[in-house]
Amino acid sequence: MEMKILQFNIQSLKRLGNKVLLELCLNNNQIDAAILSETWLNSNIETSMNGYNFAFSNRPDGFGGVGIYLRKNIKFSTFKINSEVENVGITTLNLNRNINIISLYSTPNTNNIQFKNGLDKIFTHIRQLRGPTLIVGDLNAKGASWDNHTTNRKGYILENLANDYNFRCINDGSPTYAVNSSNASAIDVTFINDNVRCTWKVINKLTNSNHNPIVVTVHSKFKAKTSTSKIITSKVLKDMNEVKVGHNLEEFIKTCNSTIQKNTIKINNSNKYIPKHWWTDTSQRLFRLRNAARKKYNQYKTMQNLELLDIAEKNLREHIKEQKNKNFSEVIDQISNPSCAKEMWAKIRNLKKYQCEKNVNNSWNTQDSIKYLNHITRQRSNNPNNDNSDANSNSNNEGIVEMNIENFSKFLNSRNLNSAKGNDPISYKMLVQLKDEE
Repeated sequence: MEMKILQFNIQSLKRLGNKVLLELCLNNNQIDAAILSETWLNSNIETSMNGYNFAFSNRPDGFGGVGIYLRKNIKFSTFKINSEVENVGITTLNLNRNINIISLYSTPNTNNIQFKNGLDKIFTHIRQLRGPTLIVGDLNAKGASWDNHTTNRKGYILENLANDYNFRCINDGSPTYAVNSSNASAIDVTFINDNVRCTWKVINKLTNSNHNPIVVTVHSKFKAKTSTSKIITSKVLKDMNEVKVGHNLEEFIKTCNSTIQKNTIKINNSNKYIPKHWWTDTSQRLFRLRNAARKKYNQYKTMQNLELLDIAEKNLREHIKEQKNKNFSEVIDQISNPSCAKEMWAKIRNLKKYQCEKNVNNSWNTQDSIKYLNHITRQRSNNPNNDNSDANSNSNNEGIVEMNIENFSKFLNSRNLNSAKGNDPISYKMLVQLKDEE
């Protein structure tokens, strides 16, 4: 499976409309990776894009910058090289043949010595990487290998370093940058270091950038590895709790294997997501009706279709809410009547979407206190041994030591002064240091 890559000096990803146009281009052309330079980003700019992850390196002044968008089904690790040339790189992790991709940008103001030192650091780091490596970016370098019109000193440096490290340029000589038709040049370059067949093509302008986007197609087996099956662990544990262990080991192993096989489902392209266990056939039917109503309204935006869409969304929303409440009640019942404490806490830890504050004191209000007192009162009135219980409580109270300064001092002296502080936070050591008022 080939890998389609978009190379583009976008000249500001934050400029109005540029990210939207880029997203449309990626989806329409089925691009696997977009390698950008001059992103002009800072920490406050939204960079998320549907279906893609983003690795980037920004400049403190909000100009320059490089980034790589990669499809979400491709897992990768990110690296940055300490260099005078701006860079960010990724290494894919789950492809049949993994690849390294590095985005570079060098400003026109970078002098030749800084340019050479920066590129030398980058090529030295690349030598340690495994698999094919693709280097792309705007380096403001003009060389005879990729620019038929003009050359400069930076282009000569880049050509020599690429040859020394066995990289070849795959540009076809087409200009990639032009302020006007009279000074077109090729300063966006693409290098690869492996004997991989690639095609390189400049496409029509995408934004108001002075650079043209480039589509690089790497012809190799880059298909993402996907798991064909998934074990539903929660159901396996539930079934194993009911298994009776006998004296026959082979029979027990056979039971375990059959339980795992029973709770293993196949995953294919049409079944990427595992539905929640409270999702029923009714849920699926209402979900499809909602989608059909939405599609019909998007095609024919009439009041009638809008009303049908509102009804479909309301039905689905109410059904989901009902199913969640029902499921939550069932979980609470299971927690309230556990077979063991370990099982109870395991279920509580699994309630990721229903986490509450650890400090539960704030959740106990006056009404709850009144209900609790009424509950205790009813218990005492229904207890025929009230007199005996009162006598027992009185006898227990007789053993309680009166709390005064002397007894409290004895208590403190019996404590470990190095104990951790409480919620106050006041330690025993602090209390010991207190003195009586004169």
